[in-house]
Amino acid sequence: MYPMFRDLVKVSGCGGNGRKNIKYNFKDAVALSRNYDSLHYPNNGTPQGFIFHESRCGSTLAANAFAVVEGTRVFSESAPPRGALNTNDPNAMKDVLYMMSRFAPTYFKFQSVVSFSVQEITAVYPEVPWIFVYRDPVHVMVSQFTGTANHAGKDPRMTPNCARSKGHPYPGVKEMLKLKMGASNTKNVDNENYCAAHLASLCNEAIEGITNSVGMGLPVGYEGLVDKLKDDLMENHFNLKLSKKDKERLVEISGSYSKARMPPDKKIWKSDSERKDADASKKVVEG
Repeated sequence: MYPMFRDLVKVSGCGGNGRKNIKYNFKDAVALSRNYDSLHYPNNGTPQGFIFHESRCGSTLAANAFAVVEGTRVFSESAPPRGALNTNDPNAMKDVLYMMSRFAPTYFKFQSVVSFSVQEITAVYPEVPWIFVYRDPVHVMVSQFTGTANHAGKDPRMTPNCARSKGHPYPGVKEMLKLKMGASNTKNVDNENYCAAHLASLCNEAIEGITNSVGMGLPVGYEGLVDKLKDDLMENHFNLKLSKKDKERLVEISGSYSKARMPPDKKIWKSDSERKDADASKKVVEG
């Protein structure tokens, strides 16, 4: 099991100079597939669940939980759905997810920034259950800044992910910074304050989506995440029946580091909440 779709692509042998590309019109492929399914598999191609999140909050663990259930298919931050959002085709998202969801119960964990489009996606799929995974904001911020040389560094390799959109901020982020700091130019905002606004805006979008979802969207906190999925949400919210072996595998992954590139480097998970509290700088706490 690999934590991210890019890890699977990397080890699949699909890339490199030796690969053979086959080009085919995507719309034609969708039309042919839909026609075939209408005759033979009328319920084919519908996603079974979505995972939205604010990043660094346990969402990969949630995706792994679905992936260890026998018979499921999980796409963890794959490129096509996000790419579909960036087109001018209103049907692009539905076509892409349809093609990716055929012939197996399929679940999607999106990139964190896709949470800005939570209402757009769930409007297309009002019947699909989903969750938004969140965590103590200080812990998320500490994770974002771990490994950066300094919090305000100019080197993009040393810039936390949450600050990489400073040059082209999402509207909600820009509005929040203007309201909170009177900042009209986000490039001049330090990374801590920008990230705080970015993460808060993601959560605000999720809250609004949950409010409008008529029970199909639920907030899920990081603490005890696997137990919440195993003992309640997978069966009662996502209607995914778990066998005894499925539950045993869920218990097993709860003790492993979710982003370990397995195999072979399986890592043991240890709670890091207290360490993150200790590591949080004053600027992060006050951001």
